[in-house]
Amino acid sequence: MSKLAYSYKEAAAVTPFSESTIKKAVYSGALKAHRPKVDKKAKASDHSRVVIMHADLMAWLEQVQV
Repeated sequence: MSKLAYSYKEAAAVTPFSESTIKKAVYSGALKAHRPKVDKKAKASDHSRVVIMHADLMAWLEQVQV
C-alpha cells in the first residue's frame, strides 16, 4: 500500500524529480500541497510542515513530461 501523504523529501524519493523541483511545482501551484493545522504550542518546525497527498502527487506526475 502506498503512503497517504508525503513530505517534499519523500515525494522526491518516490519520483524521478528532486526535492527542489517538487518545491517549485508546489510554489507555482502545479502541485497541490497542504499545511496541516497544528496546535499553537507545537514546535516551530511543525508550523511550516507541508504535506502532499498521494492522489495529488499522482495527478501531477501524469501531467508532467518525464
